[in-house]
Order: sequence, then C-alpha cells, then structure tokens
Amino acid sequence: MARTQTKYRGIVQLAKNHHEIRVRATCPRTGRRKEVRREETCTLTEARALQQKWREELERGLIASAAPRIRLRDFVRSWLRGRIEAGKLKPSSAAKIAVVYDLHIATSEIADLHIDDITPDDIDRWLDGLRRKRYAPGKGAASKRKGEKVRGYSSTTIRGYYRVLRTIITAATARARLPNPCAAVESPVATSRNDNFLTRDELPKVLAHVEQSSPAWYPAVLLDVLTGLRWGELSALRWDDVDEAQEVIRVSRGNYRGTAIDSTKTGTVKLVPLLPMVADALRAHRLRMVASQHPGLRAGWIFPNEAGNLHKGAPLRKVLDEACAAASVGRRVTPHGLRHTANDLLRRVASAEVTRAIVGHATEQMTHHYSHVDENEKRAAAARVLDVLNGGKGVETGVADTGTSAEPSAPPKKNPAGSPG
Repeated sequence: MARTQTKYRGIVQLAKNHHEIRVRATCPRTGRRKEVRREETCTLTEARALQQKWREELERGLIASAAPRIRLRDFVRSWLRGRIEAGKLKPSSAAKIAVVYDLHIATSEIADLHIDDITPDDIDRWLDGLRRKRYAPGKGAASKRKGEKVRGYSSTTIRGYYRVLRTIITAATARARLPNPCAAVESPVATSRNDNFLTRDELPKVLAHVEQSSPAWYPAVLLDVLTGLRWGELSALRWDDVDEAQEVIRVSRGNYRGTAIDSTKTGTVKLVPLLPMVADALRAHRLRMVASQHPGLRAGWIFPNEAGNLHKGAPLRKVLDEACAAASVGRRVTPHGLRHTANDLLRRVASAEVTRAIVGHATEQMTHHYSHVDENEKRAAAARVLDVLNGGKGVETGVADTGTSAEPSAPPKKNPAGSPG
C-alpha cells in the first residue's frame, strides 16, 4: 500500500502521526551542507520540536568539528609567538604580558579551561582571587616603605593584570568566532596616578637644572617634553634621523634592553617637529661628543651610554629625580611623565588629531588618558562660554588663551648630524 506524503518544510507526513523529519546545516569550515533524515511516530507539533532540536545539535556538532577545542594556556603560547614573529608586538610588551600570564593567569584554574567554556563568572572568580593575593615588595621604592611588608595588590595593578587577561580572551574568542565573556564583566576601577607630569610652572625650573647639572641629557629632556617620545624611541635616535633642513626628526626604531628594534611601539614611522631651540641643543651636544671623542659617534647614536652603545636601563630617571628635588617639585616624575607632560602641553594649544600625530597615540581615548585638566583651564573654558553668551566669539578650540605669538622662522642652519667627527 503506497504511503501518503504531505510536506511541511522539511517534515513529510508519511501516515497519521508518522513523519519523516529532515534537518540541514552548513559546515562553517568547508561550506558543505550536511543533511540528516529520520522517521518518528509523533504529532506534527512534536515533529517540529524535534526538527528544531536536531538542527541545533547538528549545528553545534559542525562547529565543534570545524574548530577543535583549545585550552586558554595552549592558545596563549601560539598567539604570543605569532604576534612577535609578525612584528605586531614589541619584545618589551610581549615580556610584560608573559610575566603577568606566568605569575597570575597560568597559576589559576582559568588557564585550564577550554576557550568556549570560559564564562563571566570564571573571570569574576579570577579577579576575586587576585584581590586576595598578597606579596612582599622586594625592590625599588616599594621595599623602603614603612609599615606592613606583606600587602595586597593595588586597584591600579589589578586593573592592569585584568587588561592582559582581557586581551588574551578577546583574541581567543575572536579567532574561534565565539562571544567574548569579558563583555559581561565589569572592568576593575583603578585609582590612577595623576601627578606624574610637570606643570607649566615646574617645567622651566626642571629644564634649567638639567641644562646646568646634566648638559648631556638636556637635549633629551627638552625634546621629550616637546614631542612626547617614548624612552625606547628617544634612546634609539641616531644622528641621521635628524633632518634640520625639513625641521623634523624621523622616529623609526626602538630600544629594548640595549638592542635596537627596527619598529616603534605602534609599528609606524612618525615625524616629530624639530624646533630651533632643540636643534641648537642637539648641535651643542654633538660638539661635546666630538670634543671628547665619544665612542657613540662611530655608531651614530645621539644618546649612547659611556661605551657607545644603547642604554639597557633608563638613566634619565636619576637625572629627573635630582632635577625635581632641586626644583622643589615635591613628587617623583619619571621619563614616562615627560610624555604625559608633552601630551598635556600639546593638547592645550592644538587639536586632538595633531596631538596624537606628534605623541603617537593610537586612539583618542589614550590622548585623553594622558591629559591633566587643571582649575585654570576649567576657569578659562567657563570664561569663553560667558563671552559667547555676551555676544562674543569666544576662542577657537585648541588655541591657548595665553596670547602667545608664533615664533619667527629662523634662517637655515647646519644640520647637527653633519658636524665633523
């Protein structure tokens, strides 16, 4: 006896309460379609429910077969190695990520989870464990603090560690085309340090002291507060990077523990302005190197160590410590603080786009992070609003309210990189 067939979008009624159910799905890896056909004795409503259930099971199976499950710790190794080999991650940044991972992520349960199993609750538990951790400071200024030696990590440190974990999980889930569990996690709130920069009143005093007591470092500090170069970029400058004819300095490499890296942190070559005052300071610096026949002249480094090589550490810290003490700054300003200083001064007189182009920030958010708005700026902004309300035109955004005039162009001078020696 022939079977009666009535079709309902993948469901064929073969007889009363007897259906053939068909399910199809496409493999995301090969693009091939897979089909499953089954016969069941059930009502049409039940057949439709089974069809939906089997379709979901088939799709999950295809996804699992297309992307083998991988644990977080295994992903980190290949991801970090690939980023370094592709030149997308500086060795210094890779080293910092590796330290945080080895000490605070690899030692936790989250590292043993499969990427598709990590949930927001797992991340929250990891953060709670980090807040309960204790450590004993063993070097630097922290080791000299009074009080309890064993303490917990600061909110700023925890936020920094979480950013490393978030970066890793974001890359892992993106590669596996999975939802990112970090999207449902509230980022830790940090008490950021807002005093690691020099004010407009402090800067002249610090520069004057550096010029007097450490003349070899004066052009470096001056250049840094005007352009915001990172220490790795500043310490890896060569004399042939200086183009006084075009009034620019070409920044194309970095310094990682005494080794030149042919790339900046952002992977781009940038041109920073060479002002006449900086050119004069660089010229005087080169003349001193020539007079002493500094070993660094042969290699072409502008700020080499005594042996003529790149610095492995950051000797500029000691120079700034002494200058800040002499200028009664009352707090520690690091070489990175000079970058904050440059960003803060530039954004007062230029647009955010120009500031980012000089300082080298990748995003507007980072430029904002480096900005320090004081009460005078707030008062000046309110005054400009009042001026507009009273019928005036106010002042253009990004233009200083100090009434400074542009410096007249100086006559062409000899390139400091071209001096004899």
